[in-house]
Amino acid sequence: MQPTFIELWNLITENDFDHNRWQRLTPIEKEFMIMLSHKLKINNLKLHSANNSEAANSIERLKLLEGEISAGNLNKEILIEAHKIIDDLAKKSMLHKRTANSLKKRLAQAYETTEESIKTISSMKRRR
Repeated sequence: MQPTFIELWNLITENDFDHNRWQRLTPIEKEFMIMLSHKLKINNLKLHSANNSEAANSIERLKLLEGEISAGNLNKEILIEAHKIIDDLAKKSMLHKRTANSLKKRLAQAYETTEESIKTISSMKRRR
């Protein structure tokens, strides 16, 4: 546990918060801090706001990745990153497991549909 975690935890228990310290924590430390605050029933709105803000950024990134796939970008890394974001949100209990699985299926279907469309268009072009 790094000193930043302890310093921020002390602030949180005093109903204060420091975004700079929050940004310096690792994802595991952030997760642990959120879990601790829930278990100990510490209701620090700034902590939860910072955590929700990160989730919102992840969701925006996920939308962007889905758009990339739908637009024809079939780079496997995009699908891998999207699955990682979904898993991360589910792990943080920000997505129900069923919802996470449904999103993964939808992305895989979009990927496959886009791939098939590109193949069809390519074969049509070759016939000309």
